[in-house]
Amino acid sequence: MSATKELSAVEFARVEQEMLWADLHDAVRAAVNGQWSIRAGQVAWRIINAARVAGPTPWRSVSWSLLAGDVWRAVYEAGGIEVSDQPQWDALDDSLARMSREYGSREEKLAEFAGTIAALQADDFSDAFSLD
Repeated sequence: MSATKELSAVEFARVEQEMLWADLHDAVRAAVNGQWSIRAGQVAWRIINAARVAGPTPWRSVSWSLLAGDVWRAVYEAGGIEVSDQPQWDALDDSLARMSREYGSREEKLAEFAGTIAALQADDFSDAFSLD
């Protein structure tokens, strides 16, 4: 029998949140309009509530598209989650510069996800998850 480590609620929320970013990317891509859907809103709600338990996912753990398209920041902003560590777009380090060359520039991603950002800003994520 192998030993398994039990995760605390915070550890689980952190791991789940990182996986949810891929789910959000898939939900946006699968949306009829390619920008937003009920499913995308539900995934964003789950990310926000996981962040309320474990803090926000570090930006380096999120896909380039969602990061450069500003979706990462917008999700947390919509949920009232403060994010102190943000990428410095005017001084891209080597890894971010490479991502920009390989997967599209920040400007391209901002244009691509403009509708997603608008939908996030219009949604209401104030109803925090509660076990009560």
